[in-house]
Order: sequence, then structure tokens, then C-alpha cells
Amino acid sequence: MQSDVQSNSLKHILRHRQNVRQQETDISERVKRFYQKQDDLINDYELAEQRANNDQEQQEKNEKLNKKLNKTIYILSRTSFILNVVSLFYSSSK
Repeated sequence: MQSDVQSNSLKHILRHRQNVRQQETDISERVKRFYQKQDDLINDYELAEQRANNDQEQQEKNEKLNKKLNKTIYILSRTSFILNVVSLFYSSSK
């Protein structure tokens, strides 16, 4: 009967509640750390994906710019060739 009284005493009940709370706190801290790590991994992945998309967009822009520059260079070289031929014709005709 003494053990029943001790097991149901206020001190025993409070001590038991504190142990349960401590265990819940420990578990929740571990769970919080786990989910924080998962969030960090997800954020890192999203940042890497954004960088890859930005790199791909930048590469597409560079390709478009290169095409425009190649066309411009082609037109300028043809124009220069034509002007050289015309100047050669005029210089030889005098």
C-alpha cells in the first residue's frame, strides 16, 4: 500500500510529467532539426535549379546574340567586298 501511495503521490506524478515533457521536448527538437535539415536541402536544391535555369536562359540569350552578330558580320563583310570591287572598278577606269 505504501508503494501505491508513493506512485500516486503528487511528487511522483509531477516528476513523471516532467520526464514526459522532457522526452517530448527532446523528440520535438530532434524532429525540428530533421525538418530544418530537410528544408535546407530543399532550399539548396531550389537555388541550384534557379541557377541552372538562369544559366540556361543566359546561354539562350548569348546564342541569339551570337546569331545576330554573325549575321551582322556577314552583311558587313559582303558590303565591304562589294565596295572593294566597286572601288577597284572606278580606280581602273580612270
